[in-house]
Amino acid sequence: MVIFLKEFGLPARIICEGFSISRAKLYRLLVPSKADPLSSTMAAIAYEHPEYGYRRIHVLLKREGIKVNHKKVYRITRGSLYRNQSKPRESSSAANIYISPLQSIRLMYGPLTSSSCT
Repeated sequence: MVIFLKEFGLPARIICEGFSISRAKLYRLLVPSKADPLSSTMAAIAYEHPEYGYRRIHVLLKREGIKVNHKKVYRITRGSLYRNQSKPRESSSAANIYISPLQSIRLMYGPLTSSSCT
């Protein structure tokens, strides 16, 4: 719709006010998107091997004969949706608790009372 209005001859300011978008966003919408062959190749590799990170994907791209910098592979995988989403680790709350020797005796044998000591 926005592209049609711009081609129709409306000024960018009026289009932006009507759709409440910035002019930078308007011009980004007007630029045709390019299908990057590197991204599609990386997406295919990541789909086959979801456990692979950017380093392993870079090695596989190199084996296929695609010369690409590892930083570019990292940047593409970082900003993409097909990267491996790791689950957060559950921390063991029992490992972080300190129990004194007296508390451990109370836990094993129950509370100490004056009647049980006599």
